[in-house]
Amino acid sequence: MESLRAATRERHTRIEARVDAENSFASIGTYREFLTRLYGFHAPFSLKLEARSSAFPELLPLPPRADLLALDLLVLGTEASTLPVCTDLPTFASDAEAVGGLYVVEGSALGGAVLARLAGRKLELDQDTGTAFLSGSEGLSARWKLLIARIDSTAEQHGADGIIDGACRTFDAMEAWLCR
Repeated sequence: MESLRAATRERHTRIEARVDAENSFASIGTYREFLTRLYGFHAPFSLKLEARSSAFPELLPLPPRADLLALDLLVLGTEASTLPVCTDLPTFASDAEAVGGLYVVEGSALGGAVLARLAGRKLELDQDTGTAFLSGSEGLSARWKLLIARIDSTAEQHGADGIIDGACRTFDAMEAWLCR
């Protein structure tokens, strides 16, 4: 796990800086645009993960991230089905690579709780009025522990290279889409 964190640290730091949450929460309009970009990534990426779900059976079912984003967008006046989606997503040739991709989105879900509080403070939103996605689903901490165990067992069986590659390519695709 430590080698994965070290290998992705720079990408994680860079995407956090480039997404610029403070400006994304400046108004309902900028927040809606932020959610629009998130939806455009998560909707197709969720399908990629579902196609490789045998790599992490203990983490099923996957949280309905795209559905929660669509709900938030609808509450804020935007129909998600009309939005563009990312087409330049990583392909996972192995279960290890898929576990690396899952690491990125599960990690971002943990950070979403912090952003949900920011949306509440700056925009007076809550789970019913636009932060369902950021607020996450039940059991985030428990899911994270299961993911860490899956990462460790996958690394023991197959080495860490595939996990790191899947995570790095997921970070790169996410950054390219969110920061376009």
